[in-house]
Amino acid sequence: FLLLVCIQILDVHSTLTASAAHYETNKSIIWLGSLIGFTAAVLTIKAASTLVLVILFRIWFLSNGTHDREFVFSLTLITVFYGFIVSNNYLS
Repeated sequence: FLLLVCIQILDVHSTLTASAAHYETNKSIIWLGSLIGFTAAVLTIKAASTLVLVILFRIWFLSNGTHDREFVFSLTLITVFYGFIVSNNYLS
């Protein structure tokens, strides 16, 4: 879980420090950015997605281990997905 939060932070950093030659492809961020500005949009979307993860972690924690395998599998997929995004952001 903490690794995923760290990757979220790296995703924010890599998105905000991307070179001018690169552009955002996330339609939600583009739309929200047109309303409140790009940096605020990135921070808002990342804060909301982190909040969702915290809520899901809390639900799992309160389930007394009845869904451990599913939770770990889902968290692993999300972490790997974000890892690829961050790697792409920094390597581009």
